[in-house]
Order: sequence, then C-alpha cells, then structure tokens
Amino acid sequence: ALSITAIPILGRIMMDLGLEQTPVGVLTITAAAIDDALGWILLAAVSGLVSGGFHVGKSLGQLGLLALFVLLCWLVVRPLSRWLLKLSKSDIGDFNTISLLLLLAFGSALVTNAIGVFSVFGPFVVGACLSDFPEVRQVARQRMQGFVAALLLPVFFTFTGLKVNVGVIDTPVLWMWCILITLVASVGKMAGCGLAARWGGSSWREASMVAIMMNTRALMGLVAINIGRELGVLPDSVFSMLVIMAVATTVVTVPVLRRLLKSNPTKQVAS
Repeated sequence: ALSITAIPILGRIMMDLGLEQTPVGVLTITAAAIDDALGWILLAAVSGLVSGGFHVGKSLGQLGLLALFVLLCWLVVRPLSRWLLKLSKSDIGDFNTISLLLLLAFGSALVTNAIGVFSVFGPFVVGACLSDFPEVRQVARQRMQGFVAALLLPVFFTFTGLKVNVGVIDTPVLWMWCILITLVASVGKMAGCGLAARWGGSSWREASMVAIMMNTRALMGLVAINIGRELGVLPDSVFSMLVIMAVATTVVTVPVLRRLLKSNPTKQVAS
C-alpha cells in the first residue's frame, strides 16, 4: 500500500498536464509499471502466506501453484489468445475481443481464488500477458474503459468509503500515527524515486516531477488496502489511516506538478 503507484490516475493526470509523451512522463510510467508489477507479486505472496495460516508447507504449495499459473498464462493463454483473436477477425471483432477479455478476467480470478491468492491477481497476470496485443489494448481503451470508469469505479470508491470509519482514530496518538504513516509513505517514495531519477541523469526539477508523480496512490493503493482488510491483517484504525494516506498523497500531486511546470513554462522537460 505504501509502495504502489496508481497508473490509471497517473496517466490521466499526465494527459491533463500534457506530460504523457514527454521523457519524464515516459520514465515515470515505466517505473510505475515495474513498481506495480513487483508490488502485486509481493501482495500475492503475502496473500498466500496469510491464507495458508503461515504454515510453511501449505504456503510454499500455494506459491508454487501461483508460479505455475503465471507460467501457463504466458506459455498457453497468451499464444492461444493470439490465435483466437486472429481467427475471429471480422465485423464483430471488437465483440469477440471483449468476450475473450471478460472470459479470461473472470476465469483467472476464479483460478487464483481457488489457489488461495486474492482473486484480483489473476486478471492482473492475464492483462500483463496480453499487454502488447494492439487490438486488446485498443478495445479495452475504447469499449471498456468508459464503462468501468462510469459505473464500476464509483461503486468501488463508495464501498471503500463505507468501510472507512474515521471515528476509530479517536485519540491524539492515533492521529499522530496517521500523520506519521502519511509522511513516511511520502518521504520514502519521493526520496527513493527522486534520487534514482537524479542519479539517472535527470535534473533536480525533473527528478522532483518523477518523485511527486510516483507518490500518486489513489485507486491502486485503495485496492491493496482493501485486500489487506479482507485478509484480516488490517484493523479498522490502520485501514482508515491508510485510506487517508492514499487520498492525501494523490490530492497533492496536481497542485505540486502545476507549480513545478510554472517554474519553467518555456521548457517542460529536458530532452
């Protein structure tokens, strides 16, 4: 929850500010994709350990099945999907692609849930395996993104909000912990990403932009936090603190980015 970056929200912010095609934007999205992939793998491993009751044999068995699932997705599902997409190209190609995506998404969720790993990991693996298929990306963006954003995301945010009980943070000590979690999450993420960008040759201003954009958690952070709550490892107070942290770190992104862009309006990023 502290390390993850919300790529969908970040991409939208970049588009609004005209940064999506700039070197600093490409660098940030690439880093965020790698960061999220590693984060989801770790989350899947933790999910397996928790559901296995921290029994070594059972947990190792679940992790082995998870590795086998990833391997099968890459070696079997990926080429089979490519073949099916080529076979079904016609006037209703978009419909066939949507049907295939939904089938794979729900099927993979059932498989990972049966393994004992949180169901969201299955569709993530399938999406990663099909990410370089142009027809899949185009259909997902044009046909499904609007539906998800207009209907499913508001429902998810509503349910997350209903689970938050700020009233459980009812002492000064708990509020201090909430502030500390937000500060540690922000400083750790921005310092690590900013210094890495600077070490890689970016200017201090560009490194600052990378740092603040990588600190955007929003949707993906909330998904990870909800998974932790469903696994029973996050009490209500910690869950509420992490939700506040995810929202706060996202809210500050756009104002700070606008400030950085205004500091050098004639040159948004270096080539």
